Amino acid sequence: MGWFELAGRKWTTLKELPPRSRSLLLRAFFGLIFVAIALPLSGLKTTQKILSQLPQQSLTLSDTEQGQRVEDTAAMVKIAARYCRFLSNCLKKSLVLWQLLRWQGIESELRIGVRRDRGQFEAHAWVEYQGIALNEVQDVRRDFATFDRPIH
Repeated sequence: MGWFELAGRKWTTLKELPPRSRSLLLRAFFGLIFVAIALPLSGLKTTQKILSQLPQQSLTLSDTEQGQRVEDTAAMVKIAARYCRFLSNCLKKSLVLWQLLRWQGIESELRIGVRRDRGQFEAHAWVEYQGIALNEVQDVRRDFATFDRPIH
């Protein structure tokens, strides 16, 4: 399959997404680009502060609607990250997911955990919604020691 054919199929798939999902996917894509540039220049705290100051929607959603938006948002960030692998790692994806949920008025928590594996220090980031890890396996807290509070 040629590049043009593949690009055409991706464009068709994008156009067929519901408008809200398409908007989330595009926001996720551009969010990953922004975070990939801002993190090395400004650091985590400043980047998160910038993201937290972006406008938010003021929506009243039922628990079911909110749960569906959380799932859709996590899925769109995952898709965007797949096409921006060179720009995304766990921290960048988590910052974008956290910001997109926040943009929709949905509270979530950015979590960072650490561990030592075979003598190597490792760190990992993920987002939790009502105590559930969204962009990670559910037992991530078993594998990584987290800070007592979410990262703000």
